[in-house]
Amino acid sequence: MIDLRINNKRLEFIDKLVYVIFLANVFSYSFMYRILDSRQVYLVMFPIVIYWLLRRKTSPFDIEYLFLQLAFFLGGILMQITAPNMNWLWNVMVFSFIFPIAYLLGKMCVGEDSTQSEKRAFTALNVVAAGMFATYILDYAKKYLTVGFHFKDVFLSFIDEEYSQKVAPKLVEWVNFWNPEPVVKNEADFGAYVVIGTLFFAFLNRKEKKKFFWLIVIAETIMVFNSVMAIGRSTVIQLVLVNGILLVTYLLSHVSDGKKVYKILIPVGTAIIFFALIFGFNIFHIRDLYENSFLSRNGGIFNNIRFKWEREGYYNLFTIQKGVWNVQSHPQGKTHNTWLEYGRNYDVIFYIFLMFFVVFSLIKSLLYFFKRKEKKTVMYYAFGMQLCYFLYFYVERMGFPEKDWIIIYIFVSGIAAGISHAKSIGEINVANNVVSLKNKKYIDLGLLYLSFSLIAICYYDWWYDKLRLYMVLVAPIGCYLLMSFLSRSKIADGILAAMGIASLLLAGYTYTHSDEFLGIGFVKEPFSHNPVTKDYLIILCLIPLALVLGLIMSKFKLNKCWAVVIGTIASLYLFRSQMFDGRVVTIKEALKLAFTYNKGEAWGPIGLTTSDINTSYNSWLNYSRDYGLIMFILMMAFLCWTLWRFIQFIREAEPKGFDYMLILAYIFMMVGFSFTDFAYDYKYMLIAFLIICGGINNRLTINNQFLHNGHTINNDC
Repeated sequence: MIDLRINNKRLEFIDKLVYVIFLANVFSYSFMYRILDSRQVYLVMFPIVIYWLLRRKTSPFDIEYLFLQLAFFLGGILMQITAPNMNWLWNVMVFSFIFPIAYLLGKMCVGEDSTQSEKRAFTALNVVAAGMFATYILDYAKKYLTVGFHFKDVFLSFIDEEYSQKVAPKLVEWVNFWNPEPVVKNEADFGAYVVIGTLFFAFLNRKEKKKFFWLIVIAETIMVFNSVMAIGRSTVIQLVLVNGILLVTYLLSHVSDGKKVYKILIPVGTAIIFFALIFGFNIFHIRDLYENSFLSRNGGIFNNIRFKWEREGYYNLFTIQKGVWNVQSHPQGKTHNTWLEYGRNYDVIFYIFLMFFVVFSLIKSLLYFFKRKEKKTVMYYAFGMQLCYFLYFYVERMGFPEKDWIIIYIFVSGIAAGISHAKSIGEINVANNVVSLKNKKYIDLGLLYLSFSLIAICYYDWWYDKLRLYMVLVAPIGCYLLMSFLSRSKIADGILAAMGIASLLLAGYTYTHSDEFLGIGFVKEPFSHNPVTKDYLIILCLIPLALVLGLIMSKFKLNKCWAVVIGTIASLYLFRSQMFDGRVVTIKEALKLAFTYNKGEAWGPIGLTTSDINTSYNSWLNYSRDYGLIMFILMMAFLCWTLWRFIQFIREAEPKGFDYMLILAYIFMMVGFSFTDFAYDYKYMLIAFLIICGGINNRLTINNQFLHNGHTINNDC
């Protein structure tokens, strides 16, 4: 990250101004979430994300962000596949970045410094809660002004389930505050869930924050009253459930403090057992009262009809994997579950990545209480809000599709992650300077670009039932990671040497088994037995050639810059015929077609006028031909990243082992794949190239470009 931390008043003023603008935007959306487009609001805050990224010393990206980004990126790719008449590139951008922006904003608004994170998190959560609860109050005020209170109907609903069914439409539906559209109780209650989980946090801080505690008590009282007046159950159930979970979490995380645990556990446990006995044995006709009241409506609390819809939804999700299915038992075909609605309207892959984000974010928040020695109580505020909205979206479908209200859950999850990741200034500086296997910041962007491009290709192939997962995804990413993470240079050198020998043997086998094709300028590819041009042999010989030349250069201890010059001249000589046989013209036309037919559409013999062969003669442009412009852009982003890493590698002093071989092989393959399509047609050649790129990353880490004292190794060219 770029460090722009300048100790002056002007920069401090800019920091405060950006933070105030951020809070104003968050409040605006929280207060008017019914009428504001969440995507536009968070897109406006994109410059704030960039500013905070530049101001940070540590990376805000984590595994939760990766899952969230993948889910909505694949949602954009799905638009490309299923909605040909839409502006697909805009949808890809929206689905790829707007929701992850909300997560990053939540995480970065807390800050990196643990001494300030609690105050900043408390402020951000209060802004969200204030705006949403205000809208909740206005919605119910509109109800009472237009529909009235109907105390008699509410009372009779408590003791007569049939009467409850009869008057429910009158009590649970009215016109909302912001527009003339009708709103049901469960939708109006969305703004109340910000304070449900706040009760436990307020109780823990009742002495330090007395006014806040009583404000939350009043808000909870209003919420319970409104729930009763609308014969609702969800908010009251969650009030008990969420705060019960927070209480158990608190007890377990303070298990060493025996007096504090028993002081709370004994009365709470006694109360739960007492209530269970009363309900189980129907003492005072409690169970009869429940079964005859509105609480048992639609199957009651424990056997609610929503669970039936969800079971059918899960069955459809994994049997009709590409989405667009209906729940037969639901009058509208829906699941009454926001998370499942995304799976129903998109597909099972989108759902899996989205749920990975949800589950990992909840687990991370929960583990905070057990792993951190100094626990900040504000985490109970964030975790409580997370739980509330997770459960709300589990039983309600209001978060999808047109409202996208899950952005609130995503934002709060970001705040929780920010609290969890906040460190002292000393810890931040140490973590930023020390190179270790746990601090592989060198490969983040490269792995991100590579993973996204290959996952998108797999997703595309899965949709068209031609997926070859191992060779397309697992092997390339696995080989890149293997070489990047190897901590012992001798093992990496052994892999490179073995790859060179294997390539030479494969070239010899190909040449000796292609007698019938050699006369016409072709050879037989050894695995598919398809005829390919003799360029195939040149590509196979690149790594052995780099290995031999690298050993010679190592013997004479040449400067790395000289290795680059020699490698460039050698590669231009090797591929001189390919550069002047018309391929450059074909590549230019293919590049133009890539932007003209940006969804791919297999432009080939029809699109190319300079060639009757269905190829661009460029391995990376062929991805655009079959998968669209977005995959080509991601591939080029990965190549640019590897080029940047290569330049850094050249600047390193003291070349060791197979460094020369890596330099030469990288140059040879970059030039070779620019004028041949073998890295696209034969994935083992792509794997070989990724091993070389991973090896360069590995050398950068082993050479300790960033030392423990923060200094860098001097360059020699």
